[in-house]
Amino acid sequence: MRELSVILVALIMFGVTIRYCYLINTRAKHPVPATWIIISLTMILGFITYMRSPVHSWTGNVGNATGVLNTSVICFFVLWTRYRDGELKLAFSRFQKGTLVAAAGIILFWMMFRQASWSNVLTQLLVVIGYIATLQHLWTSPKNTEPFSVWIGTGIAMLIALYPALIDGDSLAVLYATRATVTTLLVVAFMLRIEYRQRMMVFA
Repeated sequence: MRELSVILVALIMFGVTIRYCYLINTRAKHPVPATWIIISLTMILGFITYMRSPVHSWTGNVGNATGVLNTSVICFFVLWTRYRDGELKLAFSRFQKGTLVAAAGIILFWMMFRQASWSNVLTQLLVVIGYIATLQHLWTSPKNTEPFSVWIGTGIAMLIALYPALIDGDSLAVLYATRATVTTLLVVAFMLRIEYRQRMMVFA
């Protein structure tokens, strides 16, 4: 059952990655390069600090492992398509710059105190803060700009990823899968709110 859950997570995340790259290539979605650079960097930082912690496993924390591949591939694809179309511009907002400074602070903390586990926890907290900006955008946006298939697929994958983490008794893997599940489902809920408001406006 553990092996099956790991395989399912990997397959779902592979499908999610292909789907999102397809939407970018067909110009159905227009993600901001700076956003994906930050997402990719924080995911990589989280995975590196996890792998340096006393308890770690590629399969036990399959959510994080596949998440790193997912965000890195998408980030590369976003940058490549923007460069291909002559639209590559990197402009970081004040909030994004603050996120980069915080990430640098976590790296400094890790180097000074050699506390990989706590550095991982701080990275997860930083990711949550990053999601707050996304949720704020969705709350005020009149139109849903995110694909349901990608976010629902990711939410299901992260929920399944909880199983091997719990079986292994890996607290950091459980933290990641729980954080990823909750934040992803919150995004889906905010997307549904936008769709509901649009339908109410049609019938008004």
